[in-house]
Amino acid sequence: MVLAALLAIASPQIKADRKTTARLLLILVGIQILLFVIDALRVFSGSVDDYKDAFHITQLAFPLMQVVLMGALIIRFINTLAEAEALNRDLASKVEATRLDIEMNFNRKREIELQQAAEMERSRIYRELHDDLGSKLLSIAHGGRDSRLGDLAAATLQSLRESVSRAIFSGSMRLE
Repeated sequence: MVLAALLAIASPQIKADRKTTARLLLILVGIQILLFVIDALRVFSGSVDDYKDAFHITQLAFPLMQVVLMGALIIRFINTLAEAEALNRDLASKVEATRLDIEMNFNRKREIELQQAAEMERSRIYRELHDDLGSKLLSIAHGGRDSRLGDLAAATLQSLRESVSRAIFSGSMRLE
C-alpha cells in the first residue's frame, strides 16, 4: 500500500523527467506492487499451510530494486564524473589562455617601460652634454681672444642646443 502511494505521488514527476533511470525505477515500483498483489491473492485465497510453505516472490523484488537503484547511481556517478572532467579540461584551457594573455600584457608593459627608461636616460645624457659642453663653448665664445674661434664656438653651441631640443622633443613624442 505504501509503495502504491509513493508510486502515485512520484509518477507525475518521473513522467515529466523523462530520464531512463526514472522510467526504470517507475517500472520496478510497478513490478513490486504487482508482485505484492500476487502474493496477497495467494495468501487470502489459500489455506494457512499453503501460506507457510509458499515461496513469496515479493521477497525478490526488494533486492532487485536495490541492485537497479545502485546501478542507476553508479551510472549517474560515472556521467557526473565525465562531465566534471570535461569542465575541468575547459577550465584548464581558459586558465592557460588567460595566463598567456597576462604574460603577453606583462611583456608589452615591460617593453614600454624599457623604452621609457631609455628615453629618460637619453634625455639626461643630452642635458648633461648640453650643460657641460655648453658652458665650455660659452666660455670659449666669450673669451674674446680669437673672434673666429668665438664664432665657431657660438655656432657649435647653437647646433648643440638644437640637437638636444630635437632629441628631447622627438623622445617625448614617441612615448606619448
